[in-house]
Amino acid sequence: MQTVTVSLRLPESEVSRLESGAQAMGIDRSTLLRWAIRRGASALPLERACDAYRRGEVTLSRAAEIAGLSLGDLILRFARPGPGVELRSGGPGGGPAAALTVVADASPLIFLGKIRRLAMIDRVLGGDVVVPQQVRDEVLARPLDPAESDELHRFLAMVRSQPPSERAPQ
Repeated sequence: MQTVTVSLRLPESEVSRLESGAQAMGIDRSTLLRWAIRRGASALPLERACDAYRRGEVTLSRAAEIAGLSLGDLILRFARPGPGVELRSGGPGGGPAAALTVVADASPLIFLGKIRRLAMIDRVLGGDVVVPQQVRDEVLARPLDPAESDELHRFLAMVRSQPPSERAPQ
């Protein structure tokens, strides 16, 4: 593999942290920087997808496509505790969070209902959840086992319904 030299200017405090980290890991600073850049670059499609979803520019399904993940994998990434993916409003600069309205689509509701994890929607996304009537009909029209039915009915009782004539919030 052919390599190219790249120069980077960093504050002394960051270089000191890199030196300490490399020493603790038993590697040189260049190896640590290459590892950190690769790791950060691989996370960019996921961050881009999440930002576009937060801004309402793409659907959850399209965000999964941008991130190179299945819809189920993307939803599970949102549910992981600790640092990582969060679906919340506010920009990358940590600006003030705006109120978030989540318009539910049938696929994530069906998937999360099957694994009994619909409560994740409120825990991960928070905000106001709207389920259009067409989505309710689609989710409940198929055969359900009793536990899945209970999970879906409990969730649907807690969220706001949207009559067919209303448009989804922008």
